[in-house]
Amino acid sequence: MNKYAISLAVSLAAVTGVSAHQLSMSQKLQIREDCSSDFRKLCPGLRPADGQLMRCVQSKKDQLSKICSHTLATLMPKKPD
Repeated sequence: MNKYAISLAVSLAAVTGVSAHQLSMSQKLQIREDCSSDFRKLCPGLRPADGQLMRCVQSKKDQLSKICSHTLATLMPKKPD
């Protein structure tokens, strides 16, 4: 997995409140496959490493594609209320 994909998975984990260490490699790859185009479309030019992508995705989570939203709901544990 390249550095961008790892950073993307880490940023996404932060968006959903899950530690990146809790995600398996296959989960990270699934998120990358299902969500990376959403991130590029909704938050163009932002890099995962600087925290801007995470904030952008958080602010636009209602605009994520159905497949990305489903993947996140399936792979990520729910945040406690």
